[in-house]
Amino acid sequence: MRTGRGWLRGTIAAAALAVVQQSVCLAAEAAGESPTFFGVARDDTAFWSLVTFVLFLLVLKKLGWSPFVSAMSERERKEAELIAAAEAANRESQELLNEQQGRMEALDETLREVRAEAQRDADHTRKSIRETARSESEALNRRSRLEIERSRDQALNDLFERLADKVVERTEQTLRAGLGPSEQEQLVDQAVTDFVASRG
Repeated sequence: MRTGRGWLRGTIAAAALAVVQQSVCLAAEAAGESPTFFGVARDDTAFWSLVTFVLFLLVLKKLGWSPFVSAMSERERKEAELIAAAEAANRESQELLNEQQGRMEALDETLREVRAEAQRDADHTRKSIRETARSESEALNRRSRLEIERSRDQALNDLFERLADKVVERTEQTLRAGLGPSEQEQLVDQAVTDFVASRG
């Protein structure tokens, strides 16, 4: 309310000054004198510019300086708040960025660990499969050798049994026939040849 009254008073004072100055100038012109205002010529532009500027400063100080200063202070305060808010937002976004980078680095580390573990598992599985295949191959090899040896032994046993049977048979024939030693040897050779021919 005080600011409104001061503004009104200043406006009235400025208007009254303008009217008084105009009246004095008109009266001086009517009297045929050079118009003056309080002894100063109307044409003195420098003086009147100075007076106008001083009056403007006084009116500005009286009416508008406090609102102007408070408006400027308010503007500075708002700008400072905006700058502080922007800096806080910038700090927060930087913290979020750092946090996200930390998470990404942790994720990268986790992925490296998972990849390394998968590689270790794959190597272990590969090694285990090789070991199993080698042991199964060795076992199969052993079984095959044993089977071959058993089959060979069986075949040799069969061979010896047949040979023995043939020798016995020929010996019986020789004994019955009363053959001599050379004939008996020839008979044994014949039995062996017959046996080999029967195998082939």
